[in-house]
Amino acid sequence: VNGIFRRVDGRSLGRFFREEITEPLSSENETTVKFFCGIPKKEQPEHKFANFTQGSIFYTVFVQILPALLGFNKQLAAFPFGCFFRSDGLGAFVKSVAFPTLLFEDYINSPFGRSIEISSSGMFANARSMAVINAATMAGDGSIRGVRLLSPEGVAKSMDSIVTRTDSALDTTLGFTQGGYCSFQESFVEGAKNEIFHPDDKTAYGNFIGWGGFGGSLSLVDREKKISFAYCMNAFGLHMIGGVRTRRILLELQKAMAE
Repeated sequence: VNGIFRRVDGRSLGRFFREEITEPLSSENETTVKFFCGIPKKEQPEHKFANFTQGSIFYTVFVQILPALLGFNKQLAAFPFGCFFRSDGLGAFVKSVAFPTLLFEDYINSPFGRSIEISSSGMFANARSMAVINAATMAGDGSIRGVRLLSPEGVAKSMDSIVTRTDSALDTTLGFTQGGYCSFQESFVEGAKNEIFHPDDKTAYGNFIGWGGFGGSLSLVDREKKISFAYCMNAFGLHMIGGVRTRRILLELQKAMAE
């Protein structure tokens, strides 16, 4: 995507985010928006970073991965490895493991790792900044506090035409809008496959749409209630979407919105 963007726009994806999103929103807000796709090495001393961390190997293997492989706690990201026990195991496994599932801390926490503009795994932000951007591009009409990021028509189209399919690797039913946002309601309709979700996730996600990052982060909106929610962390978990940390917060948020 970065390569295509450079040819069409002339700027890198990181530079575009900075000039069209981060800087305009920061100039119009009391709080500086932190939303970057790669940060040049020379600018990194100006920022504070929370290093990515992983649990101990013992905890990861014996408390998370092995139980998931044995059929317990299938919400964990280790669940795709259970594909080996399915009739189409090899094909499903290959589809599910398109990138390394382990974080290399020495790399991702290094100045070099933080400087690479990879939108799928090289974004740097805090939850407040993510929520501000969500409020404009997903929950609102494409603008917030005098800064327009998308046209109202663009926002409407991005939320339209939900298509529901079963992910062959995760064996999970997911519904996605035209803009690529997940409608979590589709995962809990009758007949849907939703083993990677916890039973309480149906209530926790409610009418939220959006997506999450492998590890625990979430970026969601409830367009009807005009609520923008974001969560990010430095302690890397093994849940494919959300997890116990975000579930507790979302359940309390749902209670507050219902009052």
